[in-house]
Amino acid sequence: MKKIISEPPQVDEREKASILAEANRIGVKAAAEKHGLAWQRVASWKRTTKESPLSKILSKIIIQSPFGGEISTEEILAKVGEAEKIYIRVDENKAYWVKGQENGSVNLW
Repeated sequence: MKKIISEPPQVDEREKASILAEANRIGVKAAAEKHGLAWQRVASWKRTTKESPLSKILSKIIIQSPFGGEISTEEILAKVGEAEKIYIRVDENKAYWVKGQENGSVNLW
């Protein structure tokens, strides 16, 4: 009996960074399962991604909403992408960002 192997889902860099941030918080297997990926794939990403001392510190900072939602700074950075400044408003469920003349916002939860 032949086992049919399906193509793994395509993941862009922003989503990959978000999954890796989540893997740092809840574990590789739990993050992979949550996103429908093989845990080996997420573990491979984690091995090949260089972790800076700053990212180790940022992964320990968790922002919590009054309603119990939680998000790490790594997850926020993955949602926002490159920015010069990021303003967090948990009361509005938003991260506002500025990059040069551009600006915008993303939902946190």
